[in-house]
Amino acid sequence: MSRGRRAADTSRGRGRRRRQRQHGRHRRRRRAVRGAGGDGTGAGDPRASAAGYDAATGDIIARLDADSRPGPDWVARIERAFRERDDLDFVTGDPRFYGSTPLVHWVGEHLYIGGMYTVLTPLLGHAPLFGSNMAMRAETWRTLSGEVHRDAQNIHDDFDLSFHVRPGMTVLRDRGLVVEVSARPFQDWASLRRRLSFVLPTVRLHLPQEAPHRRRQARRDAAAPTTGA
Repeated sequence: MSRGRRAADTSRGRGRRRRQRQHGRHRRRRRAVRGAGGDGTGAGDPRASAAGYDAATGDIIARLDADSRPGPDWVARIERAFRERDDLDFVTGDPRFYGSTPLVHWVGEHLYIGGMYTVLTPLLGHAPLFGSNMAMRAETWRTLSGEVHRDAQNIHDDFDLSFHVRPGMTVLRDRGLVVEVSARPFQDWASLRRRLSFVLPTVRLHLPQEAPHRRRQARRDAAAPTTGA
């Protein structure tokens, strides 16, 4: 075999091994993403959600509902968000409801979830986490796992986790991160009222020590540049 042929074969071999390593890393990242879902409104079981986060492996934990329909690029978009921003702790997205009438879908997307972001963002000082379409770093969960209310009843566990986001942590609302979510929670008023009734108990767990003005001040303090002596 000539020297040129050997060089070409060696180069192809190196390229093949490099592609195999890259493919292996990509597959490991995909396996690292685990779901721990609720019902489209964040009214999940806090203990079950926390157990799912605890059991997840890898660097990123992603969550959606069992009957949700993520797009083909859902995992890749989450991976890219965390890869491009080292300071990012959470990413939360939006729903596109299915399974009911156009009016119900519009109400769910614009009034229920849209209202959630509009009302709760000033309250929390950052975007709230939407449990049917969110992800976080595993190390962030390990930091907060001992603080969330795992044994509480009738609360929104994603909202509870939102309150535990520390001042120095970063939450990104990515409007392009969209998952098709079942409109089942909005099929009747009794079901919707039940889910809305979980909001105040969740808030009461965190007041007055987590009052809005205190949260916003803590986040401003954490974001302020430090000066040396």
